Amino acid sequence: MYEIDIYRYAWDGAVLANGASPYRYSPEQVRTAAQQPELIQSEELHALVALQAGSESLSYSVNQIHFGEFTSPYPPVSQVVFAVATFVTPNEVSPHVRVVIIKLLLALFDLPHC
Repeated sequence: MYEIDIYRYAWDGAVLANGASPYRYSPEQVRTAAQQPELIQSEELHALVALQAGSESLSYSVNQIHFGEFTSPYPPVSQVVFAVATFVTPNEVSPHVRVVIIKLLLALFDLPHC
């Protein structure tokens, strides 16, 4: 089964890596703000709109998130792992490559159990 939460991981990691909180604005708020920039009232939301617009893979990711009307459900420790994936992922990679990098990083946590 293909799990689409990976797109939430990619988006949350990018949000945190760029100094914003994944618990403050939902992906839906970012998408709406991108469509109606005149309604943006905070610098943080403006930065998230720019983050989404500046990367094809992040733009794709934010549009694939299910339940995008909610902020992130993942705990802070997970958010740090997602942010690490963002730091090791070049901004210009394809959505597929971004997903593969996150999956490889998550697989490292299973190695001690092998």
